[in-house]
Amino acid sequence: GAELGLYVFLATFCQVIGLETTSAGRAAFLNQLQTVCVPLLGVALGRERITKATAACSLLAVAGVALLSTDKGGADSVQSITGDAWEVASAFFFSV
Repeated sequence: GAELGLYVFLATFCQVIGLETTSAGRAAFLNQLQTVCVPLLGVALGRERITKATAACSLLAVAGVALLSTDKGGADSVQSITGDAWEVASAFFFSV
């Protein structure tokens, strides 16, 4: 139980830190990368093989998230990228 609690703590911590510098809508899209992280972690841990359909769907999901979360640039872009990185880390910890 303590190990799972640690992962949830780390995921929530990363999410809260990320929300300080990125919008909630953007954070929601980036957190949905956890659906892509789960099969990739399964492959990395040697527990399952990735099928062509899973690989194609994962690429499509990442492309969709990238399109929906990109902005035009500007002064807030660096801060937003930092927040986005925290949100991606949150998605990773939620998928563990």
